[in-house]
Amino acid sequence: MPQKKVFLFKKPGCMPCEVMERELSVVLENTSPELELKIIDLSEFPEIGERMDIQSTPALLFLKDGKIVDVIHGVVNREYLQKSVLEFINL
Repeated sequence: MPQKKVFLFKKPGCMPCEVMERELSVVLENTSPELELKIIDLSEFPEIGERMDIQSTPALLFLKDGKIVDVIHGVVNREYLQKSVLEFINL
């Protein structure tokens, strides 16, 4: 079974990051509660952001078996998030 994870990269005080985290939590709860969400604070772990080439926040990465299969930069609406999550879990 493939290992799938979702990473949300954010920074403190970033209001778009808070919106994205809230919306993503709702989408995951409603579509795939088993999908693992990791939230990375780039002020605490800048080296992870550098390694993953994160240029701005919020950034959402979908990983399957350790490989990036999709990236979302910035805030998107709930419908777009839901579509992206459903496509990801069906890979």
